[in-house]
Amino acid sequence: MPSRAALVLILLAVVAPFNGQQNTQPPPLYFPPESKPDTDVRLPNGKRQIDEILKSDREKSIEDVKQLIESAQALQKDLERKDSQQVLSLNDVHRTEEIEKLAKRIQGRIRRN
Repeated sequence: MPSRAALVLILLAVVAPFNGQQNTQPPPLYFPPESKPDTDVRLPNGKRQIDEILKSDREKSIEDVKQLIESAQALQKDLERKDSQQVLSLNDVHRTEEIEKLAKRIQGRIRRN
């Protein structure tokens, strides 16, 4: 059986190369050219899939913007009607959350494109 000093030396020999060299960053991602998604995918009707996705996103964004404007105008009317010393109603708080949710959804679609 090896002595205690020998075990400590073996342990130090194994651990020493790794001491202080911890890599906190993940390895870089590399996608070979053949593994990239095909950008020219065609739908059964012959149209490009990416064009249809962009068209759908645009239509959804237009609807969301209309809803956002309606909610913002309704909130503005409610706030103008109320006395400045009154506390906001729960409905107003929900309306502001809805406006924020719509804005984030629109922003996400725009950033994706």
